[in-house]
Amino acid sequence: MFNYLKELIVCPKCKSNLSWNTISQNENHIINADIDCNQCGQTYFVKNGIGNFIIDFQPKNSFIGV
Repeated sequence: MFNYLKELIVCPKCKSNLSWNTISQNENHIINADIDCNQCGQTYFVKNGIGNFIIDFQPKNSFIGV
């Protein structure tokens, strides 16, 4: 993911600013990062250069699909 996108991306859930914890990068690309919303606390991540900004509404302790 291009490094300059950090300045353009907001939280898909509440449209607030994000806090980026870049774990690894090279030149102008973010390879791995943890991302937190400053307002709603939603978490996102970048893994192997691909950002995942999908909002997960399913509770973590759900038994759906078991």
